[in-house]
Amino acid sequence: MTDWTPPPPSDFDPWAGMVAYSTRGNPHPAGSAEYSEWDQRTAAERAAAEQEAAAERELRRRQRLADETERELIRLQAQHAARERFDAAQAEKAKAELAQSARVHDGATFLLDIPPTPPALWGKGDDVLWARGEAIMLVGPQGVGKTTVAGQLLRALIGLQTDVLGYPVEAVADRVGYLAMDRPEQARRALGRMFNEVERSYLSEVIRFWSGPLPTDAAIDPQTFVRIARQLESNVLFVDSMKDAAIGLSKDEVGAGYNRARQFALAEGIQMVELHHVVKNGADGKAPKNLAGVYGSTWLTSGVG
Repeated sequence: MTDWTPPPPSDFDPWAGMVAYSTRGNPHPAGSAEYSEWDQRTAAERAAAEQEAAAERELRRRQRLADETERELIRLQAQHAARERFDAAQAEKAKAELAQSARVHDGATFLLDIPPTPPALWGKGDDVLWARGEAIMLVGPQGVGKTTVAGQLLRALIGLQTDVLGYPVEAVADRVGYLAMDRPEQARRALGRMFNEVERSYLSEVIRFWSGPLPTDAAIDPQTFVRIARQLESNVLFVDSMKDAAIGLSKDEVGAGYNRARQFALAEGIQMVELHHVVKNGADGKAPKNLAGVYGSTWLTSGVG
């Protein structure tokens, strides 16, 4: 009878690394020298096969790890290269947009090509109540007629009347947006008394109203007015009132944030009309009569015309 030798581990997956052993028992008589020799040889062969299988498994593990590492490295390199290309493309796009931006001027154009008197949206000659490209703030205590003046200005801007408070108003060719945030139903009634049914079809085309609070705080999101003006398809925006567009206007950081949102709108060619209120009492305890009496941060009045 010939001795049996265990076969080497199979390379066939998923059985790779497994060791097959003979199920035959020792063919020699128990207690004989041949029996002992056969057991020792079989045990040695089994141990060697197991060691070889373990080595092969470790080799496969290391190769698999190396392959995975290489694939991950290639992925990261590709990701990095894509990010670099994307950033470069964005930089070129931003550079091109900057070159074409209406906000970029050469020195001579910016400093010398200006009219001697600011172009007035409301006013005449040197009496400019509201200059194009600047915001106007209608300020006063409750009940003095801010909404009434705003309504007259609204009518004049859409060409339904020619002047307000004795000063001419330039009608605009664009649609006008009105943010009725402060008691919108009350503002609706007050403004509604200034218009009539005959003007219905015209009003439906030239004015867009927003009713109630804005979805974002203008002091936190500087693109608030730009975004809402675009949504209303308007290049003139009434803000009624400022306290409802940004919370905490007495704080300088809030006032500065609101002014930033205002300046973004003006830079985009959006004309701004803002309704605001005064403090209850001035420094002397009487009704306020100057800019110091305007409620809130100094940045609110610093950013208007």
